[in-house]
Amino acid sequence: MTVRLSDLANDDLIVYDGDIINKRDAISLIKRGLQEPMFTLDSGVQIDIDYEEEH
Repeated sequence: MTVRLSDLANDDLIVYDGDIINKRDAISLIKRGLQEPMFTLDSGVQIDIDYEEEH
């Protein structure tokens, strides 16, 4: 089971590489080529990191 990054609220927290980050930081990492998995902090669900900028 995965959740799309775009479906998360801006204040949802994300676990990445042992650190807790916010959605804005996650988007920044993805734009720089991140390939490692991310998970939601509250439920541990993996995040689909295929991100498209909203127009």
